[in-house]
Amino acid sequence: MNAEFWGTETVMEFLNLYQREPVIWNPRHPHHKDREQVYDAWKRIQSRLSVQCSIKGLKKRRENLMATFRKCVVKVTRSAGAYKPEWFAYEKMASFLLAIYVPRETKAKQVRSTYGHFSLNFFDFTNTRDGSYICGESRIRVGSGG
Repeated sequence: MNAEFWGTETVMEFLNLYQREPVIWNPRHPHHKDREQVYDAWKRIQSRLSVQCSIKGLKKRRENLMATFRKCVVKVTRSAGAYKPEWFAYEKMASFLLAIYVPRETKAKQVRSTYGHFSLNFFDFTNTRDGSYICGESRIRVGSGG
């Protein structure tokens, strides 16, 4: 098996090794910003993985996995949990990354008018008891066309 193609077993092996190295993926880890410790963690993954791969290759593989994981997280978030990803690596990655991963999209959701003329941050709005939202001087009723 070469480094170009990784089957499901190799990806899961990589994710198990990656999970054991929170210095790489957890920004709250006390040594997360220590380049030497992060490099050492990548070297440990490289030496334990059953396939030959450069550290650069491992990082590229991680980025590809993260891109797919982010897409799944966005779909789950948008569906309020109704969407259940079928991707084989989602559950494994979610088990340790979901607690620290906050997709950018949920940090500043865009709310557009019915006509699409303007865009405001979701957090600029205050919800009122009558179901309308206040943004600055304006009151918007959701579902009434603004």
